[in-house]
Amino acid sequence: DGDLKYPPHIPVSFGFDTACKTYAALVGNVAVDALSAQKYYHLVRVMGRSASNIALEVALLTRPNACLLGEEIANDRKTLRDLTMNLADMIVERSRLGKNYGVVIVPEGLIE
Repeated sequence: DGDLKYPPHIPVSFGFDTACKTYAALVGNVAVDALSAQKYYHLVRVMGRSASNIALEVALLTRPNACLLGEEIANDRKTLRDLTMNLADMIVERSRLGKNYGVVIVPEGLIE
């Protein structure tokens, strides 16, 4: 979570890049599994308590079906019901297209 940082002239934290690449590889594998089975939705929880930076970066790298971002949810004042309905609507729409599977990224801070 950014505890160690490179010198000031390198604009990345020590663990951010490694965490994102590791999660991206894992989410990519989960996405392949979801496509192979074509019958499950996988929720992948990633690091990020107060910020959803890792979730966003992993989503940009892997293109999941949904990525929940704590900052957006707080800013839009979404409730658990809103999130549930949004995900359900996405699942129903994908089902209409014959895609009964997918991947959703959730930052751990959203669950707390």
